[in-house]
Amino acid sequence: MIKRSAAALLLSSTLMTGVALAQTDTTPAPATSSPAPSATMGAGAAGSAQFLTQQDQGQFRASKFVGLAIYGQDNQRIGDVNEILIDGSGNAKAVVIGVGGFLGIGEKNVAVPFAAVEWVNERPASTAAASGTAGTAGGTLGTGTGTTASRDASVTGSTAAAPARSGAETAAANGYPDHGKVRMSKADLQNAPAFKWYGETQSNRGTGTAPRQ
Repeated sequence: MIKRSAAALLLSSTLMTGVALAQTDTTPAPATSSPAPSATMGAGAAGSAQFLTQQDQGQFRASKFVGLAIYGQDNQRIGDVNEILIDGSGNAKAVVIGVGGFLGIGEKNVAVPFAAVEWVNERPASTAAASGTAGTAGGTLGTGTGTTASRDASVTGSTAAAPARSGAETAAANGYPDHGKVRMSKADLQNAPAFKWYGETQSNRGTGTAPRQ
């Protein structure tokens, strides 16, 4: 009798343990939900295209650099900007200056690092002195002598002389500086090695053509 009771108790315990295990194994695991996209990620995707609405005073129009005069350390004009070289990241790397010749005849290109050129907003002393008389006449009364002061007065309808602009203000209004300056002389640039375009170097090897000008 005691053996039967013990066997029954053991069987009952075994069945209860099996049921408990079965219930544990069949309980579904909580669903793992992927995190919702953050607001920052969404804003980054939507706001990836950014636009500028105006030109700042310290920003210049790259196309206007071509043709700017380059002056040497003695304030004498030694050439003109023929091109600005930029890399794939948009950084200005070099200034190609046309030196020598007349009206482009006999001219050669010389390239200097962009950082070697000082971009100046004020007119050079030599040209400012040459035009000083006309500037004084127009700036005194603004009577239509073709100066900036008289032109501003005609636009505004005022007979008073327009306030003179500083070099920085004029450069900002035009979108480009007045000229560039290098710490070299014209002889230095004329004796410098000539600059060649990539297409010219390749055409010499018979593997390319010279660039279109």
